[in-house]
Amino acid sequence: MKSLVTVAAVYFAWLPGSAMAQATPVDIVQIWQNFLASQAAAKDCDAIDPATETRFLSNLSAVSIRAAQALKERNPNLSPETLSAQVKSTPSIVSGHVDVEIQSHGCSSPKILTLLKVYRMHAAMDLYHNR
Repeated sequence: MKSLVTVAAVYFAWLPGSAMAQATPVDIVQIWQNFLASQAAAKDCDAIDPATETRFLSNLSAVSIRAAQALKERNPNLSPETLSAQVKSTPSIVSGHVDVEIQSHGCSSPKILTLLKVYRMHAAMDLYHNR
């Protein structure tokens, strides 16, 4: 079984437009990790207005809930406490990888610029439409 730490460590490979993202269907856990990565990039490298942030956080909430459900379904033998601890640790792990990219290559890094575009795309989504 892959731990969430291992999965989170490869999130850059799943960015839209990457070869891996095109070769393999993206699932809800990968989408969640992309949300987390784009949030970390936007926090340090973009001036986000409150309305955009509110929309993003609303969509992040919906994706996070579904990702946690998917992880529980995929790992039925994990105790609720272990699963919860792994889910809670994933944002800081992903953020740490984004921070390393920013420290190494700055906010103008192609990866960071892609994450900033992804952030705005995530904020523009309407995951609650027709509910």
